Amino acid sequence: MIFRHLLLLPNILVFDFGAGTCDISILEVGYSPSGFYSKNLSISRFEALGGNDIDKLIAIDILLPQFLKENGKERSFFKSKDLREAIIPRLEKSAEMLKIKMSEKLSLLQGMNDINQLIDNSDGVELNHTVEMKSKKGIFTLHNPKITYQDFFNINNMFLSTETEKFEKRIDGESEFKSIYLPIFTALKKAYLDKDDIDYLLFIGGSSKNPLIQQSLKNHFNESEHLVPQDLQAHVSSGAAVHSLIFNRFGKNIIEPITSEPIIIITKDGEDEVLKSLLKAGTMIPSETIIINNLTPQVNGQKIIEIPICVGNKNKIVHNIKVESLENKGFTLSTSIELKIYINADKMLIVEAEIDGQRVEVEPLNPFSNKEVFLRDKEKFEAEKEFNKSCALNHGVTTEKALKNIYSEYRRLELELQSAEMAEDLYNMFNIGSLNNIGLHYSKAGDDEKAMQFYEKAMDEKPSSVTALNIALKYKSTNRKLYIEWLEKSMEIEKSHLNSYCYGVILVENGNSEEGYKLINNSFDNWKIEYEHNRLSVHISWFISCAKFLNKYEYAEKLEKEMREKESKKDEVYSSENLTEFQNNRIN
Repeated sequence: MIFRHLLLLPNILVFDFGAGTCDISILEVGYSPSGFYSKNLSISRFEALGGNDIDKLIAIDILLPQFLKENGKERSFFKSKDLREAIIPRLEKSAEMLKIKMSEKLSLLQGMNDINQLIDNSDGVELNHTVEMKSKKGIFTLHNPKITYQDFFNINNMFLSTETEKFEKRIDGESEFKSIYLPIFTALKKAYLDKDDIDYLLFIGGSSKNPLIQQSLKNHFNESEHLVPQDLQAHVSSGAAVHSLIFNRFGKNIIEPITSEPIIIITKDGEDEVLKSLLKAGTMIPSETIIINNLTPQVNGQKIIEIPICVGNKNKIVHNIKVESLENKGFTLSTSIELKIYINADKMLIVEAEIDGQRVEVEPLNPFSNKEVFLRDKEKFEAEKEFNKSCALNHGVTTEKALKNIYSEYRRLELELQSAEMAEDLYNMFNIGSLNNIGLHYSKAGDDEKAMQFYEKAMDEKPSSVTALNIALKYKSTNRKLYIEWLEKSMEIEKSHLNSYCYGVILVENGNSEEGYKLINNSFDNWKIEYEHNRLSVHISWFISCAKFLNKYEYAEKLEKEMREKESKKDEVYSSENLTEFQNNRIN
């Protein structure tokens, strides 16, 4: 039976679902004159998904509400940073224990018919222990964490959807939860196979013990033979030991590892951006060194050269080599550009570059994480790494300089929630900043409740026209009377172009067109001068609204076009004007 299948070159999908990753490999097993062989057809290493993601979602959706209820607190009582970095991680261990306990209980049932009868069951499992957390805000506890069958099914269903483009987000969008079918479909696509082409489905990894995951995959691969080893967690280590023995004793790989996606650089060809594949998907690891020495700037005098390195597609940029010309002279078309690239035995991408005598050192890159990377994500990670490093050097104590730096980076990246929390820490720890500014960040982050708390505190401590206007705007769509009252209070303290515009609109709507349009036109004229001198005192959207109110639609459209162009450039990892071109199609 097995030998017959081997002659037919069976395809084996290995589903390795561990704590931190979901790794999919598709192997072809066959027979050649030199004996049996196994060939990797595709790999999808998915570091954005693992069994601990199930634990985390249980902690957020199931245990956090229990924790808040027991301690009599609303979710807004805790900063998102506290939830992400302290409370949720503290609950995850209990979540894992509940997951294991529930999986074991379901495994004892006779079959999926018995399991499916529990989908709406409010019974479940419970832990006989207490989770205790100490913080600056006090001591908090959770006694006897629990999860029902219904909850467990709902949590798992989020990871078992075949609609892989949809995924769940939690804690202000910081945590993402994706389906196990995403890496599976990716691996099948790379191998040019359909699910019915899979002869064997092999389960590996501790998280594969979950009976709901097993059954979902068995139903999906209903034409395949399903292999569930007795000890799911021992096979990887056993295989590694066998591989090490054969490789070190006989110098032969049992399975040749390959790249799961192509390594690409972005260049220009005339006016078009083009993707040039340097290492194809399926390249053996370790790879040969690829040397590119026929790149050139687009034009004489180009001030900056950028070489974005991608995996799979242009959205998944793992690094952007960026070099400025010395003394701002600009590069010439004869500038020497050399790029060396290869993947080592540890599956790390090694990149070396030399541009006009300037050597560029690139840290080894992990190119196969299956997560699309954008400039803001990378810069956020770097800012947080520097912040943690600074605190570690100061014996774990946050410094004023470190807080200022990370707050500045969050603001630059327009991460409003993180900016709000850092601004709050700066104010509380070092008396830097203002309550109004903290409220404004929370408002932009969509947390109106916290925004109003800080605005009101600011008015109590030091009333200002700006804060009064911010409060007025919170009432604009919910309470017209309070909106007008706070607008008038803002103008009483100090008139500005913005409160004058807002109040002018109220006057026009109430029939006092002459006075209203006078205020509105005055605001428009002042904003126009500010805009033309590149020092607009409000967000451009207010200026656009003002222009439209005055029926200056042509001018408003011009402003909107300029705003869209500026917004579109914010997340650019590279500038198209700085890319290189190939002199010819030669890649050594």
